Amino acid sequence: MGVFALDGGIGEGRRRNVTRSAGLTLAVLGSAATLTLLWLAL
Repeated sequence: MGVFALDGGIGEGRRRNVTRSAGLTLAVLGSAATLTLLWLAL
């Protein structure tokens, strides 16, 4: 039971980290695309 709870906690933390890094990647790609569009517009 204790091992299962520990593993579940680790899995939850890993899932949260993956979600956070995916969000950061999307934000970086979005800002890079926006900057490229602005640069092309100039």
